[in-house]
Amino acid sequence: MVANNNVTGTDIVADVLPVLECGTDFFPGIFCLKMLTYSIPTARTVFSRKYPIAAGATVGRFIDSILDRHMDQFLFELYTYLDAQKGCGHFAVRAYQVWLEDNLITDANSIEAPHHTFPVDIIATYLPDGRSTEPSVGLGRFLHLSDPTIDEPNVLVPQYIWSVAETRSSRVLAGRDAAAENAAAYEAAQMAQEAEAAQAA
Repeated sequence: MVANNNVTGTDIVADVLPVLECGTDFFPGIFCLKMLTYSIPTARTVFSRKYPIAAGATVGRFIDSILDRHMDQFLFELYTYLDAQKGCGHFAVRAYQVWLEDNLITDANSIEAPHHTFPVDIIATYLPDGRSTEPSVGLGRFLHLSDPTIDEPNVLVPQYIWSVAETRSSRVLAGRDAAAENAAAYEAAQMAQEAEAAQAA
């Protein structure tokens, strides 16, 4: 799932409240798969995990698992004063979950040691120097799930992995001026950086 960055404020997404502006307060997602000519991680990959799949499973079956549940109808939400687009991790976790339900992935744990489940591994951000941080996973929004329980807490996907931060759309719906708040937060961050730089000098 990737964000459609070609949208404009005049684009309409069904069942999204008109007060929210497409391309400003949220971005629609595009469900896509990319076929690769190689089967190993690229040289730039810092961290990767593999999961066993069912013998004879086709790409079409993986796609159908998503489309049959209407999971392709997805929005990316914006976080922090930088309006960072979040949602790909949210979508990936739920895709992994339904592929397990459909027996397309045959084991919840990764092939590589220490054999974690995907939700446990995705919460970490892995850095090239070997360190990792553990931020939460930013939530996007599924619009028309055929079964809403897909996106509810369960044993496989612990609730603690999800971000509780406010999204831009939630601030707009609360009647707040998200643009003004972002500008003020940006200015405060700049001032803090300047003060830190002056102190270090």
